Amino acid sequence: MQANSLRALITCEVTTEFLASLNERNIKFELSGWGQNGITLSDSELVAKAQNCEIVIVEIEELNRKVLESLPNLKFVGVSRGTPVNVDLGFCEQQKIPVVHTPGRNADSVADYCLAMMLDLSRKLTSSSRHLSNEGWLFDGKLPYLEFRGREIGNLVVGLYGFGQIGVRVAQRLINGFGATVYFFDPFVESSSYATKVSSLEELFEIIVLSPFSPDFFGYRFFCKAGHFLMNSDALCWTPPPLVMQSQQIQGQFVSAFKISFVVGFVVAFPYIIYQIWSFIRPALSQKEIQKTRRSLGVVSLLFFTGLFFCVFLFGAIGFQLFIGLFFEPKDSKYHYDIQRYGFCYLHELGHGVGV
Repeated sequence: MQANSLRALITCEVTTEFLASLNERNIKFELSGWGQNGITLSDSELVAKAQNCEIVIVEIEELNRKVLESLPNLKFVGVSRGTPVNVDLGFCEQQKIPVVHTPGRNADSVADYCLAMMLDLSRKLTSSSRHLSNEGWLFDGKLPYLEFRGREIGNLVVGLYGFGQIGVRVAQRLINGFGATVYFFDPFVESSSYATKVSSLEELFEIIVLSPFSPDFFGYRFFCKAGHFLMNSDALCWTPPPLVMQSQQIQGQFVSAFKISFVVGFVVAFPYIIYQIWSFIRPALSQKEIQKTRRSLGVVSLLFFTGLFFCVFLFGAIGFQLFIGLFFEPKDSKYHYDIQRYGFCYLHELGHGVGV
């Protein structure tokens, strides 16, 4: 078939430069559907318009098997999307119809939106704007600085799960624009000049949850240095016990993930939980009691996080080894742990943090 006889149906948004290139190649085209008026063509409408076309370029409209079988002249399919999820690729492969798509076409837009959401959350833009619109400038009779001051993105450590077209652009914006520290996990990306790769999700799990079993655990290093300073001895230089983590029950992994999620959620939400408790009892307090208890909210949160830090990162080095010695027996010079029982140890340390 000669190039000057090709016909195309285009139902996506296109540039004038693209249309000009079609004219240069003597390709006759019709613009219709979603890209022109925001109305998606039905299967029957799509077949009627593309009946005599060799080229079909879509964005929203579906090229399912029924539609494709009704287009005997079809020679080429274009999809203006990151992945051609709206095309029956199996049928096209059988009929040797090439299908092209546009990976990364909206990567910059999504990266911008992702960064906008980060800015909104870190600077509390939505909550402060809503407060200003509904309740005015003051917050509980005071300037809203402390309530809505937010955090600087440049001081954050950001983790990205996936480092494809969008992830790379997000990292570029965070690092070049704000100076943030970025880590990422992606099994298909070897390295990056923008961000630091974490080798596996298991590594993240080991760093966060299994840290007491690492020789570099903060508690071990602290007590070792303390022993050198106070006694000039290695008596406090403990080493972590050999660990073999196992799930000895069917529901073990699920329950452990639930426990860990609960603990992390409780820790992160603790200041808000305390605030809600205080808001519940505030109507029963006098004005003087309200003023005194309001000041204590920040102190309570500070003491909680301080106690959590000491119990997990300092005394955790002692506590975990104590629990291991009490509850577990070594086998073949190694300790075999049920992950659920290990989760109990972590909850116990968290309880110490709450108590402190």
